[in-house]
Amino acid sequence: VFLALLLTPVVGAQTTVPTEQARRAKQLILAGKAGQAIPIYQALVAAQPNNPALRLDLTVAQFKAGRYSDVIGQCRIILKLRPDATAAWLFLGASHFQLRHYAEAVEPFRKVLRARPGERNASLMLAQSLLQLKRYSEAGKQFERASKLLPATPRVWYGLERSYRILSR
Repeated sequence: VFLALLLTPVVGAQTTVPTEQARRAKQLILAGKAGQAIPIYQALVAAQPNNPALRLDLTVAQFKAGRYSDVIGQCRIILKLRPDATAAWLFLGASHFQLRHYAEAVEPFRKVLRARPGERNASLMLAQSLLQLKRYSEAGKQFERASKLLPATPRVWYGLERSYRILSR
């Protein structure tokens, strides 16, 4: 559920180069074959290295393939090209989160939430990161925020309860 939530808004919103290769790569991602899409996107990026949309497409494929370290590298390049690329900040934070680099995930998620206060994935992963960092008061506040965005998500309520239980000791 977490990965589906994270990827749903980004895949549909991307602007890609209108080539047969790009269409094929996007079809592979949608078919659950992200690993096969990566070399296609790498070739497209090599041809247009300053195209942040192509790099974001590559990032999506890498994320879905579980190549989180590669995603971090791509996001850094995207953010040099477009510092306001909210999707890149989201993937940067999510990749750090997946690698359990919780401290590194916090600031990217905060940047996403400043740009998009209703971003559910960033809200939940920020709360979970803060909980892992034992910043229970901040985590509790973030889980409260996430509970308004994701009221039916058990992870939100578990994290909220855990944060407040630890604080009450």
